[in-house]
Amino acid sequence: MEVSTNTDERQARLIALQGKSKQGLSDAEFAELIRLSPPGTFTKLPNLRFAGLHDFDQALANLVEIGERGERAFAAGFYVEVLALRSQSLELFLRLYLAAKPQAPTPVEPDDRRPLGALIDAVEKLGFDPTMVAAMKAFNRDRRAGIHRLLLGEASYDSLRGVCETSAGLTQQVVAAIAKEIGVVENPAGPA
Repeated sequence: MEVSTNTDERQARLIALQGKSKQGLSDAEFAELIRLSPPGTFTKLPNLRFAGLHDFDQALANLVEIGERGERAFAAGFYVEVLALRSQSLELFLRLYLAAKPQAPTPVEPDDRRPLGALIDAVEKLGFDPTMVAAMKAFNRDRRAGIHRLLLGEASYDSLRGVCETSAGLTQQVVAAIAKEIGVVENPAGPA
C-alpha cells in the first residue's frame, strides 16, 4: 500500500508541476519536473551559448516570439515575413547543430554571416539527417525562387502562401532531428 501512496504522491506532484509550468518554474522545480516525468519527455540539447549568440537571454526570448509572430504573419497574409522568420529560425538551429559537433571545421562565431544555404551544406557535410537536408534545400530553393518570381512580376504576392504552407512545421522537424542526433534524453529510466 505504501508503494501505491508513494506513486500517487509522485503523480500528484507531477501534475502540480505541469500545471505551474505555464507560469514559470524555479530551477529546482524544473529539475524535479524532469525527474518525475515519464522517460523521453524531455531532451537536453547542447548549450545555445556556443551557437554564436550575442545575448543568450535575448535570443531565447526572441525565439519564442518569432514562432508567435510567424503564426500571426501567416494569418495576416505577410508571407515574406513568414519566410524570413522561418529561414532565420532554421539558421539558428543549424548553428546550434554545428556548435555541438566536435568535428565541425570551424567554430560558430557571433558574427557568422553564412546564409541558410551555406549552413545547410555545412550540416550535410557533417552527416545531418538526409531527409531533413533535402527538405531544407527545397524550402531554401522555393523561398528564393518565389521571391525572385515575385520581384520579376512572374508571380503574385499570394503565390508565396504555397511556399509557406509547404514548409509549415519544417523548423520543428529539424529541431526534432537535431534532438534525436545530438540531444541527450533526460531521465531515461523514468521517475526515481
